[in-house]
Amino acid sequence: MPWYHMIERAVPKHEDEESTSGTLVIHLLTNPSSPRGKQHCQQLTVPGGTTSAFWADEGWRYTMPPWASGACPTYFNFVNAEDHNLDGFSGVTWVKLGVQTGDDTATDASGNMVIHLLTNPSSPRGKQHCQQLTVPGGTTSAFWADEGWRYTMPPWASGACPTYFNFVNAEDHNLDGFSGVTWVKLGVQTV
Repeated sequence: MPWYHMIERAVPKHEDEESTSGTLVIHLLTNPSSPRGKQHCQQLTVPGGTTSAFWADEGWRYTMPPWASGACPTYFNFVNAEDHNLDGFSGVTWVKLGVQTGDDTATDASGNMVIHLLTNPSSPRGKQHCQQLTVPGGTTSAFWADEGWRYTMPPWASGACPTYFNFVNAEDHNLDGFSGVTWVKLGVQTV
């Protein structure tokens, strides 16, 4: 028998992490030394655990460390991406979670969520800009489900840009093809 037929793939064993239902749940923290809002957590749920067909084919990718047993910590409260039936394996779910802070976003008179971001906040007032985003439907909108991960708080803040931003530098209606979502970049015009 040739040598390459004798090599066994090393598949990690995680029997102690499986629940009584036979489902394996493991997670991986990315950028664990970064501030909490810059971290992400990947979570993998495998029905059938280490005896599943998925684990036989793909389990070698999920070694401990860096993967750890159990679900992601609860402070990961925002779904950035999700893949059901991962790699075609029924029921295997991969989720990438982030941290969403400042859920008390302001809404305008129409019920739209309004948030803003100051660029160069330590620069003199005339050198600063403010980006303002208006999202119909707020955090429950299709836009927010797809793109909300880009607008974490901080650096984004609740409410409209301060009133001293009195000049429109750029404007995009129906941002990324989402009806009613408006992005405006404002500057300061001095007389």
